[in-house]
Amino acid sequence: MIGVSLNDRQIYILSIFDPTNYGNRLQACALEAAVASLTGKEVLSVDCRRPVSKRGVFKIMADLNRVRIESKKAPAERRRRFRVFQDEYCAPVVEIAERDVRSITGPVVIGSDQCWNPGWGLGASKFGAQCAVGVDKKMAYAASFGIGMSDMPEEWGRRYSEWLGGIKDIGVREFAGAQIVRELTGRDVKVVLDPTMLQTAKWWSEIEERPIIPGIDLEGPFCLKYVLGDDTASAKIAERCGRDGLGLVDLTDIHLPVGPAEFVWLIHHSALVCTDSFHATVFSLLFHRPFVIYERQGNAGNMSSRFDTLHALFGINSNRAGKDCFRERCVDEFDWTGFERELEEKRNDSVAWLRAALASL
Repeated sequence: MIGVSLNDRQIYILSIFDPTNYGNRLQACALEAAVASLTGKEVLSVDCRRPVSKRGVFKIMADLNRVRIESKKAPAERRRRFRVFQDEYCAPVVEIAERDVRSITGPVVIGSDQCWNPGWGLGASKFGAQCAVGVDKKMAYAASFGIGMSDMPEEWGRRYSEWLGGIKDIGVREFAGAQIVRELTGRDVKVVLDPTMLQTAKWWSEIEERPIIPGIDLEGPFCLKYVLGDDTASAKIAERCGRDGLGLVDLTDIHLPVGPAEFVWLIHHSALVCTDSFHATVFSLLFHRPFVIYERQGNAGNMSSRFDTLHALFGINSNRAGKDCFRERCVDEFDWTGFERELEEKRNDSVAWLRAALASL
C-alpha cells in the first residue's frame, strides 16, 4: 500500500477492495486498464477503511481473530499469487478512511462490483463514501446494488435517493440496479458491461498464467468447479465428470495455489465450468468454454439479478441449471457466433459511454 497525492494527471477508482477475491481483483484490473487507456491518466485504487468506534472494538477483535484463523487455513502460496497479480496488473492502492473520502479533489470513478450493496462493506457506509459524497467530480461505472428494489431497506433507500442525485453520469451493471435508481431518483441510467467484458479474450490470455497444482493433472480434459455458496451440486458435477471422462479441479478448495491469473488460465483451458460465480461465468463466455450455472445457495441472499442481466444481454438461461429451459445439450451447443456479435456491439457501446462520461469529469 502506498500514499499518493492526487494531481490533474491522476484519477481515483472507488469500489470494494477485496485483495483475495478473484472477481473483485479481475474487474478492478479491467476497469483500471480501461480508464487509464481512455484518459491517459495514472489510476489510483481506493481501499476505503471503516471507522472504529468504542462500541465496535470487541466486534473488531472477534473479526480479527476469525481472519487470523481463516488466513492460517489458506496457503501462503495462494496469498502470494494474489499479491503478485496486484503488483503486476493492478493500480497502486491508496488507503483512505470512509469519512475522508469527501476530501478527495477528484476525479473519481465509482465501481464496479457490489459497491452499493447496503448490506455489507463499502455499500454500508453511512458517510456516503460509496457515492463519494462531497466530491465534485465523480461518475459511476457498472456499480451494483447486488439486490432488487424489493430488498432495499427503507432507511437505505432514503440515503441512496439523496446520494445518487450528486452523481452526474451513472452506469450500473444490472437492470435491477437501473430499476432501483429509477424508483429512488426518477432517473433512467445506463446499463453497461462488467469491466471484465470490456477487455478481449486475447487481452486476458496475455495475463493468464498456468498454475502448478500438486497432485492435479492439467494435461488432460478437466472440469473447473467453482461454487461459492452451499455445495449442493457435487453429485451432479461428479456424475458428469465421470460420464465425460473429465478430471476435476475444485477451486473452492482454498489450499489450491491459484491467484487471479491462474483462475483465468483454468477457465480458458477447461473442458467444462460448473459455477455459481458471476465472473467465472463471464470468463467462460469470453473464452467460449461450456458452462453450467448453479443458483447460489446459502445465506448470501438472492444474487440472481446478475445472471438475469447476462441472460437479457446474451441469452444464457439454457445454461442455468435452475431454469426450466436448462438442457445439457445446450451447454455444448452455445451460439458463440451470435454471442461474439452481441458482445462486440455491447462492448463498443459501453466503451463509448465510459469515454463520454470520463470526458465530462
